[in-house]
Amino acid sequence: MKNKSAIHIQLYEPHFNYGINLVKGLKTNTGDFAEYDIFILTDTEEIKEKFRIAASEILVNKNVNLLSLENVLEKDFDHLEYNENYEQCHKNISDGKSVFSHWGSSFNHVRKWLCIKRAYGILELERRGYDYVWCIDAESYPKRPFNISEIFSSNWEKTLVSVSEEGGWNDTRITTEVFGYDPSKEITQKLMKCGVRINDFWIINTSIFKSMINELTQKHRNPVSYFIVGCEQAAYELYCYYNYLNGNMDIECIEFGNKVFGDLFDSPVFPSESDVYLHDLFSWVIHTNTDISKFIGRMNQIYFNKVLCYRGDMSRSIPHQGFEQFNIKFLCSNAQ
Repeated sequence: MKNKSAIHIQLYEPHFNYGINLVKGLKTNTGDFAEYDIFILTDTEEIKEKFRIAASEILVNKNVNLLSLENVLEKDFDHLEYNENYEQCHKNISDGKSVFSHWGSSFNHVRKWLCIKRAYGILELERRGYDYVWCIDAESYPKRPFNISEIFSSNWEKTLVSVSEEGGWNDTRITTEVFGYDPSKEITQKLMKCGVRINDFWIINTSIFKSMINELTQKHRNPVSYFIVGCEQAAYELYCYYNYLNGNMDIECIEFGNKVFGDLFDSPVFPSESDVYLHDLFSWVIHTNTDISKFIGRMNQIYFNKVLCYRGDMSRSIPHQGFEQFNIKFLCSNAQ
């Protein structure tokens, strides 16, 4: 079974301290820290060397590695029909050369850049032989002690993807314009109704991600900066879900909705602009007659026991003290 796994931390200069604290936190709070390679990705070689000086105390750990996107893009990806270097990538964003303006919060150059940078980081780790990549933002932080293997293990047997059956964040243009799926087809319509990015949790199967990028590069006859104009996680999850529904991909898919909660309540449908489906669900459920202890047990059984993660800023406003019983051990994004 292929399961070589690594951690990808995206970093830019104002977040140097966050990145250092995160690596320290992982070392202190995990029992298998040294068993996993950690790659910290900066923009340029100059910024990478600045971080090397600032982060000397964490770089004594031999499993902590520094990369710059500038250097990554100096070497073409052999599997891509269209490549771009660092300067070309920035120019394509500045010139607005893209399938459409943006999706989600990638409304400016910086926000688009973050997503393109992470996409290329994932491709680079695939090129280095890693099968699974846990992508975490620098401001993430452990909540409780855990083993990193607990985070990866639910994906090693089958790649895990989570969506809501209906409602929650989505931009149907990803389905119809980026992937070009036929909106008249039943499965495409399911894709357009579902919600993705239900939690800021990225475990990426690099071979699937590579296949997606290859398909899109060939379809649009342009490099990554042309079609990744928003969070790459959204595109990845829609791609996985589409292939899962078509029987082309043997993955585990958690479909939040009445399939999961039908015996507890009739699942609500949140708008497509909803930021994080799970948080909206938690806020909604406390105003119903739902047995909260059963709900917590169900969430742990089907989800949190497998992913162990929740978004940091929203963990501070989980709307019921009983939700502390969720099996959350790591806060991804906005936790420091």
